[in-house]
Amino acid sequence: MRSVFVSSCCVSASLPTGSYFVIRCPIVIDCFFILSSRCPFGALSSLIVFSFFHHVARQPIYWLASYGAFIYLLSSTTVFLPSTLPSHNSMSKNSMRILFLSYFFPPYNAIGAVRTGKLVKLLLQEGHDVRVISATRQGLPQNLDMDISKSLVSYTDWVDVDMFLARALGKRAITKIKSTSAAPNGRVGSLRRLLGMASQLYVSWMHVPDRYIGWYPFARRASMQLIDNGWRPDVIYASATPYTALMVAASIGKKYGIPWVGELRDLWTDNPYARHRALSKWLEQRTLRSAAALVTVSEPLANVLRGKYKCPCGVVMNGFDAEDFPASTGHVDVESGSDRRLRIVYTGQLYAGRRDPTVLFDAINRSPGLKSKVQIDFYGRNLEWVSARAYEYGVEHLVKVHDPVSRREAINIQRQADILLLLTWNDPRERGVLTGKLFEYIGSSRPILVLGHVEGDAANLVRDEGFGIASNDLADIANFIHTLMSDPSVGSSYNNVFRARAGKYERRQQLIKLLDVFNTVSATPQKGGRE
Repeated sequence: MRSVFVSSCCVSASLPTGSYFVIRCPIVIDCFFILSSRCPFGALSSLIVFSFFHHVARQPIYWLASYGAFIYLLSSTTVFLPSTLPSHNSMSKNSMRILFLSYFFPPYNAIGAVRTGKLVKLLLQEGHDVRVISATRQGLPQNLDMDISKSLVSYTDWVDVDMFLARALGKRAITKIKSTSAAPNGRVGSLRRLLGMASQLYVSWMHVPDRYIGWYPFARRASMQLIDNGWRPDVIYASATPYTALMVAASIGKKYGIPWVGELRDLWTDNPYARHRALSKWLEQRTLRSAAALVTVSEPLANVLRGKYKCPCGVVMNGFDAEDFPASTGHVDVESGSDRRLRIVYTGQLYAGRRDPTVLFDAINRSPGLKSKVQIDFYGRNLEWVSARAYEYGVEHLVKVHDPVSRREAINIQRQADILLLLTWNDPRERGVLTGKLFEYIGSSRPILVLGHVEGDAANLVRDEGFGIASNDLADIANFIHTLMSDPSVGSSYNNVFRARAGKYERRQQLIKLLDVFNTVSATPQKGGRE
């Protein structure tokens, strides 16, 4: 238990004297959330305790004591580990033992879980011995295909730092507030706009480094149990987001002297979609400087990391899985007939003012010949504001907003589309963003329309490979849609392009790059651990 206390307390002990803002670090607030769920007076008792710490925790000794008590309470909680570990005596001499840390993992349906689940599946197929530490109670649909044995995955509990807020306001209110904070200005009442601003302030203070910091002690303890029971990995691989996974990997790697590799699908404090305070930047530096290597999804993002850290930084892009797209190399028949509308599809999250379909709505509104021949379908969460935007541009009768669907359904919907819409933020910081959605679109073999940052890596890939167009010009967009609608040979040409060029973006090709990183770091001598 002493090692847990020391490694956890170093977060605050290493801070300069007088860093009062650290008192509001969410790891402390989690302690009060536990009280609110276990004490007879619930939220009231936790509020009283919080008020106490607000005044007395100015002194470092109180901070250290409260933080240590919190870690002790959480780390003594039962972790859901497999009762028996499968035997891999038949592994080849070149195989590795890999501890895979990922909050998002199947069957929970999130785009991050698609990547991590597929990577683990491919690693197992290559003969490696992989164990996964993930989390339960994620609040996501559990409809993502589980391609590996559940006995290889440990789903731990975790503490949600939003628990207190949800109890005070209710989950439905929280959902509305989050939707409000992403909605266009002028489309919501002043009270809801104020609540949206309060929500953003809350996130900036409480989500350090992210909302999932309450997973840290559980994931750490699960990893320790696994290693202490005799299964020692050759390398630890932590997938972020959430960045909490990187903190767990850094702690375990230091304790046992095991090299760890951090995967940043999105950059941490350099992420243009998030605001980070000084504490987050300090946490990033302290965490990532101990990594044996870092991995991200594009060269621009890798260059940012290379400029900050001395360790190797490789690029392992997202990819599509051929087995998920059995008809991806041929034409997918869509509904025919003179009354059929050309169907444009978007699946996933949107951000008003950033990943925003306004340009598409404007282009169609200015092209009378398209207004009766196009249908635009959006599938995702909190997209009510999209309908409001469509109304502003007079195309509300063409736009349908649907609830989220399973990944299998999403792929089916994508393959039945005439055009797949990829929205990026028109900002230089978006340049290196290559989302998993892009590669699913490539696997679907349907023409892609990229709007937003049309000089970014995603736009260049689509343009250079001939998978579609990338433009914010209203005439170009309208012409692209009209051409596909009026000339069937154009659709056939796209099919030929996808058949010839999509294969290089299959996920297994990217696995080779990741294995090169693993082989390099596992062969590098590491400093002794603190076992």
